[in-house]
Parts: sequence; structure tokens; C-alpha cells
Amino acid sequence: MESHFGSESYIYVDALIKERSNSLEIISPYISLSYARMLSGESARKRIRIITSANSIEAVEYLKRNSKASIFGDTKAMLFAILLFAIAYYIKFFYIAFLLLFVIVALALWTYLNAKRNTNRRLEVKVSAERFIHEKAYISDLFAIAGSANLTYSGMHKNIERIEVIDDLAEVEKMRRHFNSLWESI
Repeated sequence: MESHFGSESYIYVDALIKERSNSLEIISPYISLSYARMLSGESARKRIRIITSANSIEAVEYLKRNSKASIFGDTKAMLFAILLFAIAYYIKFFYIAFLLLFVIVALALWTYLNAKRNTNRRLEVKVSAERFIHEKAYISDLFAIAGSANLTYSGMHKNIERIEVIDDLAEVEKMRRHFNSLWESI
């Protein structure tokens, strides 16, 4: 176990997020949108579970949108285009109907590809509404980090923080059991 002090928590946390592992568990009350984007991208390669509080509304909404295939908006657009196509065809505006048919096919392809891309993501988020989550922990397959740094730009780059990098597999597993217990309680 190594202790690190100062404003460079990102060196260790970013490395843990980007390492080649099968899973990543995160507990942080605050998550910035930039880290939410990083986690969403990493979820294509590994299973990521996040426990947070309701403080990071923008990041949580982004993570939830990207945690599963959401085709509702695309489907509404496609249905609207089909309705316009039917109207155009009915009133014999064949040129416009042909263009709308092209739009319908493009929307169908977009919806299919977007759903296929998002179903590969393995990202789950739980927000604790009952209790404030103040703990900060980042757990991968081979090592973990615990300390005071939130998953935000300030927490990783600006604030004076303390983190512990834990590479003892027994301790990493102990932290994972704690995470799973907390996950089940939310």
C-alpha cells in the first residue's frame, strides 16, 4: 500500500480507470461530466458499476443515458417521418415521399447501430437518495484506491488530497465485498 498526498490523484485514478481489467467499481459522491464520459467510453471494454449521491446531476444523467440502449427518441423521429411519408404519398408529392423514405431508412439504420453500440456497454449507476455517500473508492481487478479525492477535475487535479493505492489482492477483495454490500443496500 502506498500513500500519496497532493494534487495529483489523477495520475493513479486515471490509470486505474484505463487499465485493462474486466471490472471497475467506483464510489464517489461527486462525479464530473468529463469523468462520466471517460467511464462511458471504458464501459465498452469492461463492466463498470458506480455508486454516487444525487449531487452530480449532469454526470448521473449522462451515465444513465449511456448505460443502456435508449432508442425511444429515434423511434419517435422515425414514426414522425413515416407519418409525413404517408401524407406526402397520399397527396401525390412523390418526390417528397421518396426523400422521406430515404430519411426513414437512415433513421432505422441509425437506431439499429446506436442500439447495437450501446448494448455492448456494461455500465450501471446507483444513486443513494436516502443517505449521503461520502466515501471515495476506486476498485479494479488488481488494485484499488481509497482516499479523499472525488471523481472531479478539482478532486483529481487541484485539491490537496490523500489517496491510498492498494495492491494487496486480499485487501482489494475486501474492498470489493464492501462495495457489493453497499451496492445491494441501495
